[in-house]
Amino acid sequence: MKATRCILLLIAVLSAMPVMAQEEPATPSDVVILDKRWRAESVDPRGETNPLRPNEALLEQTRAEKAVIKERDDALPNQTTESRRPVASTTPITPGWLMLKTYTYQMTVKNTGRKTIKVVDWEYQFLDPKTREVKEQRNLTNEVSLSPGKTKVLKRRVTRKPTGVVDADQLGLKYRDQFIERVVINRIVYADGTIWQRLRTE
Repeated sequence: MKATRCILLLIAVLSAMPVMAQEEPATPSDVVILDKRWRAESVDPRGETNPLRPNEALLEQTRAEKAVIKERDDALPNQTTESRRPVASTTPITPGWLMLKTYTYQMTVKNTGRKTIKVVDWEYQFLDPKTREVKEQRNLTNEVSLSPGKTKVLKRRVTRKPTGVVDADQLGLKYRDQFIERVVINRIVYADGTIWQRLRTE
């Protein structure tokens, strides 16, 4: 009878282990994650910070050409006019195939505690929809000045997309449907020098 009870207890413990492994990672009690998201962007590798600059340059060139044509058409019939070509844009347009693809990961957090937060180490994770296992993650760090009661958007831009690992049975799904997104805070450094650290159990 005693041996039977031990076996039943062991089975109960073993059956509970997978459930424990799938639980949400612990988060600090004084920080609330309000939102998370990521987006892909095309950036001019020459240092242009505005990803729409190539399109804007093309529009400027088109407007210049139209202005020359209008000036020519508005000229008096008996006045000799000289066709002038518009001045080329000083900023060359970068072809689309030369644009750098980047990915911005962000989360919105609120400081519900009593201490100002100075540094946040966090992960943007991508989990398998079936097994809930982490397929890939992006380790990110933000230096902030987040006072008690305040909310701030933390974001980082990297060149690595969410995940390049795709299961064969998910090839027919849209890219964003091939994984589950999760944000995890790993460490917080407060203004008074104290630190909160997440205990890694997985």
